[in-house]
Amino acid sequence: MVTSRARDIVRAAFGRVPDGFLGILRRLGDSPLPDPAQYWTLYETLSNREHRYRARALMQRSGPISAKHVEIVHRLDPVLVHLNILDRIHSVDHIESANAALALIRRVVSTASDQAIRQSVEHLQPKTDLATFFTRWLSKMDQPPAVPPIPKNDPDFAVLTTGEAMIALGRRYQNCAAQQVPLVATGSHAYVEWLHEPGAIADCRYTTDGRFVLVDIFVHRNGRPSPALCATVRRKLAARGIPALSPGDGCPRVRDVLHLLGLWDTVGDLGFEHEADMEEGLAALEAELSETVRAA
Repeated sequence: MVTSRARDIVRAAFGRVPDGFLGILRRLGDSPLPDPAQYWTLYETLSNREHRYRARALMQRSGPISAKHVEIVHRLDPVLVHLNILDRIHSVDHIESANAALALIRRVVSTASDQAIRQSVEHLQPKTDLATFFTRWLSKMDQPPAVPPIPKNDPDFAVLTTGEAMIALGRRYQNCAAQQVPLVATGSHAYVEWLHEPGAIADCRYTTDGRFVLVDIFVHRNGRPSPALCATVRRKLAARGIPALSPGDGCPRVRDVLHLLGLWDTVGDLGFEHEADMEEGLAALEAELSETVRAA
C-alpha cells in the first residue's frame, strides 16, 4: 500500500516512475533531501539513458544512500562513475578535484582514451587510493603543457618532458624526481638536466608571463653542486632565455648574512655569491666544455 502510494506520488510529480527510483527513495530513509532539486536530479539520472552508468553505479551501491551519493553520481565525470571510484569520494570538493585530475590526465597523456581510463577504473585494486590511481596515469605523461625554450639537440641541456624520463632521471640521480612528475604535468615546474660531468638538475618554475626561471640546482642524491658548476649552469640557462631567481643584492654574500641571522629558508645557492672568488675556475670550466663540444 505504501509502495503503491509512493508510486502514485512520483508519477504525479514526474509523469513516470523510472526503474529503481522507488528503491533509491527507500534507501534514502525518512528524511527528505536537503535540496528539493535533488529529486529531479535523481529522476534524470535514473530515467535518461545517457546517464545509465550513473544509474547503475547508484543502484549497485550497497547500504543506505544519502544526498551526498546522489550529488557525487550526478557530478562526477562519466568515465569515473564506478563503484571503485564512488567508494573513494567523500565530499563535493573531492568530486571537483577528481574531475580536474582527470582533465589534466587527458591533456598531458596521449594514450589516455576514455576506454583506457575506464578499464583502469574497473581494475582498481581495493588498497589503491585515488592519489595513487591518478599518479600512475600521470607517470605516462608525454605532452606537458609548458616546456622551457631549449631545443632537443642542445649540447648542454636536456629537458625532461615525459613521465618515463623523470622516472629514469630519479634512478640515475638517486633522488625523488619520479615523485615530481605531477609538478611537470601541471606546468608549474620543469626539470632540466646538465649533460656534462658530474651532471646536475636545474629546477625551474613557470611564471605568469609564460617563461621559466631557475630556482635551484642539485646533483646526485639531492646534493649541492660546487659554486663553479652552479654559476656555469646558471649562465648557460640565462643565455637560453631562462633567468635565475635573485638571492637579493643588498649586500655581499647575501645568503651567508641571512644564515648568520638565523634565516635558512632562502633561494638555493646558484653561484652568485662566490663569483668574485672563482672567475678563474669558471674560465677553466668553460674552456673544458668548449673543448668537449669541439671534440664531439
